[in-house]
Amino acid sequence: MMSARGTVLLFVLLAGCWSPAQERARQEEREERQKLEERRWDQAAFSIKEAITPLHPKVRAFALRMAGLSSGEYNFGQVSAIWSYLKGNWNYANDPRGFEYFAPAFESVEANLTGDCDDFAILMASSIEAIGGSARVVLAYAKDSAHAYCEVYVSDNPEHARGIVEELAIIENYKGVHFHKDQQGYWLNLDYSAAYPGGPFAPALFEVAVYPNGEWTVISGQGA
Repeated sequence: MMSARGTVLLFVLLAGCWSPAQERARQEEREERQKLEERRWDQAAFSIKEAITPLHPKVRAFALRMAGLSSGEYNFGQVSAIWSYLKGNWNYANDPRGFEYFAPAFESVEANLTGDCDDFAILMASSIEAIGGSARVVLAYAKDSAHAYCEVYVSDNPEHARGIVEELAIIENYKGVHFHKDQQGYWLNLDYSAAYPGGPFAPALFEVAVYPNGEWTVISGQGA
């Protein structure tokens, strides 16, 4: 005869088992959630792609004025000049209540550099693209908050990337640089909430990087 303790243990073990039909149902539920998430990122990526407008005359003119502070071939002094100007002159304003609105870059210029964090990131990315660089917008999610920031592509060569970091350190007079590294190479943080270009990342549990062509990729966790 099975003891009461054995009966309870058997019940717990059986309760933890799933039938093949139940397991299939759980798998289908997971796949459906995944599809919903992918559609969500597809929609956000499309909106950001449409908002990154490096060829718009107002965006191009804005980027050129800033780039002129460090004239010559595309260089990170120009990137630093754009970021510093935007950082010092940005006016924060929320999206309409209940909407996630990604303002086209030219709209933020027309609005006297006003918008939220994703609008700053979109204008920053557009300005970098307008002067010959490569940039992307990262959507970052913490437990109870969401954020967006721009990253600029540095190089796929560690030695070249180190040289860029040293160049920025001389320009900005700081130590410590923060970037993501992926299969393409190194991406430097240009978050407006940081104290300098390449400053610390905002805490995030989950991040999605969106490129100007509308493609996106998941970045797991916080940047390095």
